[in-house]
Amino acid sequence: MIMAKTLDPEAPDLASLVRRGDTVLWGQANAEPLILTRALMAQRHAIGRFRVFLGINNSDTCQPEHADCVDFLAYCGSGSNRVLDKTGKLDIVPCHYSHLARAIRSGALPIDVLLLQLAPADAEGRYSLSLAHEYLVPALDAARVVIAEINEQAPWTCGERYLRDEDIDYLVHTSHPPLASARAEPNETERAIARNVAELVDDGATLQFGLGALPEAILCALADRRDLGVHSGTIGDTVAELMDRGTITNARKSIDRGVTVTGMMMGGPRIHAYAQRNPRIQFRSTEYTHDADVLARIERFVALNSAIEVDLSGQINAEVAGGRYVGAVGGALDFLRGAHRSKGGLPIVALPSMAGSASRIVTRLSGPVSTPRSDAGLIVTEHGVADLRGLSLRQRRERLIAIAHPDFREALELSYVGLQPDLGVERRADARVTVSKEGSKHEKSSNRLPLRTAVGTFDGSLRSNRRQCEPAERCGRRLSGGRGRQARGARAATAGLVARMGRGGLPSSHHGHRRRARGGKALRPDRTLVR
Repeated sequence: MIMAKTLDPEAPDLASLVRRGDTVLWGQANAEPLILTRALMAQRHAIGRFRVFLGINNSDTCQPEHADCVDFLAYCGSGSNRVLDKTGKLDIVPCHYSHLARAIRSGALPIDVLLLQLAPADAEGRYSLSLAHEYLVPALDAARVVIAEINEQAPWTCGERYLRDEDIDYLVHTSHPPLASARAEPNETERAIARNVAELVDDGATLQFGLGALPEAILCALADRRDLGVHSGTIGDTVAELMDRGTITNARKSIDRGVTVTGMMMGGPRIHAYAQRNPRIQFRSTEYTHDADVLARIERFVALNSAIEVDLSGQINAEVAGGRYVGAVGGALDFLRGAHRSKGGLPIVALPSMAGSASRIVTRLSGPVSTPRSDAGLIVTEHGVADLRGLSLRQRRERLIAIAHPDFREALELSYVGLQPDLGVERRADARVTVSKEGSKHEKSSNRLPLRTAVGTFDGSLRSNRRQCEPAERCGRRLSGGRGRQARGARAATAGLVARMGRGGLPSSHHGHRRRARGGKALRPDRTLVR
């Protein structure tokens, strides 16, 4: 048996272990082995040009100046990755989270060197992967070299994979608090969204969610439920609190009964302490947490995800805002599809109706289609719930406009009509057209120019000023909001979104209010829940 070699924690020599052209991977977010990653960046010139594949980046380890010897790849634009993206130093791999393990195992995404943060070995000689399993498990099998930081203060957690000395090539012993994520405090808009989502979630549901102000608000709004379960890519401090008080028991889960299943932890000392040697929290690889068949077997599976913008057909952009990569393809589509297949499942996307002065319900996406409209389920804003399941494009448009911010609803109707001239509006140079709420049309003789419509995108925001749309009196109706707040443009919109996403804003879940969508039943097709 070959034993791991010990490195000096003050100056671990990585230049002799990492080769020019290698790809290096480490645990994302709070699972980053800081002593090793900082040493790697410091020794980059001695190594020569190599690549680093990043996940969520919660530290300041990787800086734009390091690109003189390092090529940075990432599946997401979260955290400090935004600094790299803004300076043009980040290359995005637009990959579904469920595909990452396969890409690593097959060599499509080659991993040569794996850096890990481990908890000290137990009495049986087992090291714990501590804060994360996810795609580190396939990387363990693929990497040429495994270098581990054994952190005395890292929590020892239960999971599908433990390491022994023979699984590690080199190790360094350290003692420091792991990285922690500050709890994001929700604002009133997020609390309103959370109330709408909570109306949809029954006792005994199994939840998937992200971290940030909006998921925190949703989980808090579910505190009065009983026997909730968790099967999620990540968990944080609020999960520990709800497990402590008996809200989350996992007692009614159809699989993994009695156990919270997660890929990683992204909270702080609260969840770290709660997960310490706690068999009721089990860590799994991405190959399990995001597997389509596993998710389909979970009854009443509620997938709570967020978005940057949603168009009027239900297409979702969760990646790009203002030309910057701030999100990810990630696991949202994996979980939404799982909820669609789940008996009584709810595929939910929650988001505020506005970012800055721009609408997040738009006629055209300003970024890529992260989730196709065929996979859309329930869209939730602070103004209500739009259940798109089984609806036609026309019905979806009506539902989504109803949950948009009131200042943008008429502009959305007009802009959509302009893009779809077959939906009851004739664009004639000699006709003045008005569109009623019922979709009927009326014409009056006119020598004026044809109706020009506002085109709503996240980048340019929905503009209803006179340059973008014919005067309100020419359309036969007044556009609320005027040329002021809706026409402030991309910079205000982008600043608003990035500020909100800096709070960690992710998405949601549901429950029906008086007209509930409990048990996965669709809302009545002739109405949308709007508060």
